[in-house]
Amino acid sequence: MYILPGKYQSAVNKLSNKYLPKLRQYEQQEKIEGLRSSYSKTDTDATFFRNKTVQLLPGYNIIIGTEEQIIVNYSLHQKASETDKFIPHMEKLKRITNGGKPNRAIGDGTYGSDENYNFLKKEKIESYLKYPGFYQEVTGAAKKKRFNRINFIYKQKEDKIYCPEGREMLLREIEEVKTDNGYKQQIRKYKGNCRGCKYLSVCSKSPGGRTVQLNKKLEKYKRLTKKNLCFPLGIELRKKRSVDVETVFGDIKLNQGFRRFNLRGLEKVNAEFGLVAMAHNIKKVGTMIN
Repeated sequence: MYILPGKYQSAVNKLSNKYLPKLRQYEQQEKIEGLRSSYSKTDTDATFFRNKTVQLLPGYNIIIGTEEQIIVNYSLHQKASETDKFIPHMEKLKRITNGGKPNRAIGDGTYGSDENYNFLKKEKIESYLKYPGFYQEVTGAAKKKRFNRINFIYKQKEDKIYCPEGREMLLREIEEVKTDNGYKQQIRKYKGNCRGCKYLSVCSKSPGGRTVQLNKKLEKYKRLTKKNLCFPLGIELRKKRSVDVETVFGDIKLNQGFRRFNLRGLEKVNAEFGLVAMAHNIKKVGTMIN
């Protein structure tokens, strides 16, 4: 039998008694956390979000779908990002309605992505999902900021992008990117020769010059969606969306006084919000009848 010298045996004992249990603890914590950035010790399904007062508190992200201020579908999520939650939300609606789906989908800019537009096209649902920068385009605010991305012009025949100064930007790289849902997107990266440009410091944070990314498929979807949104029906739906959805959240929080969950765990919290949604709908239908 070989016995380690005292100092080595002490180090082995320290590893076994102090660091290995810590390592097992970290591994368990990573398993609970999963793809999230945090979790609460009092409710391991809850994730920490910053509220309007910038406090970091555990909670859940709720997405609702409404019609005339009646909740027709809701889904709870453990991440703050909502872009990749649109499709799971819509799939849940199909399940609970035995394949039912809306004729049109109206949503704010957070849902305007290549993946979501592609989903609506496949499902034959008219797209009225705004995209980031839509209001800046419509109001002309983007034009006032000369080096805003929208002011870089893409010439399809040449496959080049021209900056507001008229300088050519050539294709340098084509990258395939996967979303959290596994959807593949092709991102084209263009870079120009910005040497000697007097606007370099205003246009780019990088001393090497500006790089512009282009998703051709997304740009096509955005043009079609912008056309829908700017039609009279689209304008009407845009006005109605904020009133229809935000009023429901306001009623639940202010009038019903429901600002925090009483239960713990995703399954129980999901059931609790289901009861809140039913209460809201019953009250709303009662108001309509009267």
